[in-house]
Amino acid sequence: MKHTLFLVCAILLGAFSQAYGFTWQTKVSSGIEPKTTISKDVDGISVTYTFPGAARQLDNLYTSSYRISIPGFCENMTPGEPAWLMKWDTFEVPEDNAVSVSVTSKSYKTYSMKLAPARGPLVDSDTTTYSITNVPPIRPVNQWIPAIDVEQGEVQIYRDRNILYVGVYPVSYNPLQGSVRIAETLSYRVAFLGSDNTTGSSATKRPIDNDLLGNMLSGGLLTNATNTNSTLSNVCAYGP
Repeated sequence: MKHTLFLVCAILLGAFSQAYGFTWQTKVSSGIEPKTTISKDVDGISVTYTFPGAARQLDNLYTSSYRISIPGFCENMTPGEPAWLMKWDTFEVPEDNAVSVSVTSKSYKTYSMKLAPARGPLVDSDTTTYSITNVPPIRPVNQWIPAIDVEQGEVQIYRDRNILYVGVYPVSYNPLQGSVRIAETLSYRVAFLGSDNTTGSSATKRPIDNDLLGNMLSGGLLTNATNTNSTLSNVCAYGP
């Protein structure tokens, strides 16, 4: 009886780990698409990303290094830096309000792995290809690159509405350690502040257009294209 119970518990634990543990794949698929939870109130919007996995492939230039891909996220394109991943989320900011963005919670796993160098934009992609000569190695520094998880970008005007860009960075790399840190969960809060920089219903706020907000958060307005190719692609969303 004890052996039977142990076997059942082991099976359930294995199923739980497969369902909720972070997994590596060799190509991008729907199974590693990040899950996004969004909640909003009068004071702002909270966003939580859950990352079930990522794809990795050996780089064809620096053959001991890997390129990583997560659906909806793009590679850094700054030469001399690691090919870390990012995307821009966009939000409507109520009229006459300031805004503040902060990380509320996060969990990571760290892997011993070399990350490939970033590939810069090609001037003429029809006649030029990537090579060791135009893809420089990563500068050897003992720090996590990027050093931030979430970046508060600029507020720009789009169709007479104030649109905030928020950069999300689930992957970072320490070149000297040869370590990749990748998020399992990442939560942040966009707080709307009144003209006196206070939150709360007393602050003057224009009602948020729910349809516009839904488009922005579902990958519509002003967001980058989702990378769902079966192989890793060198695409990147450019910020404001």
